[in-house]
Amino acid sequence: LRMESCADATVADLLAGRPVVLRDRKGRPGMEGRCGTLVARAARIERMPTLIDYLATGCEVGLSVAVDLTASNGDPADETSLHRLAYNPKVHATRLNEYQQAMAAVGEILAPYDSDGLIPAYGFGAIPPGAGPGARASFCFALNGDGARPEV
Repeated sequence: LRMESCADATVADLLAGRPVVLRDRKGRPGMEGRCGTLVARAARIERMPTLIDYLATGCEVGLSVAVDLTASNGDPADETSLHRLAYNPKVHATRLNEYQQAMAAVGEILAPYDSDGLIPAYGFGAIPPGAGPGARASFCFALNGDGARPEV
């Protein structure tokens, strides 16, 4: 256990009720590196439920994705951009960019658990497709342009 580097303790220390010395991080005069002692009066370890535990109890998964289209990710025409689509004319295929690779990896795992099989896809930080003249960047829009049915 590291509390912002002001104390070092193990779970065993806390469970055993051993005092944990809290160090003064600000170097104030007269503190000699100490600012107190923490003694846990009670401690327990709780098991956190897993995704499988939730699914076993009937919890439904509703997978959705969002893509950060802000300029900080670079111009899609730039080969170093996270949004770059690399088309290979020899095999008539596009290599997935980093965003697409991440969505595919997560989607492969979670999509089978999606209760309706529909996966809405949103974008943010760009002017939505089909927006009229003078449109401004949106904080949330359907990537397919259909806000009523954003599934892909």
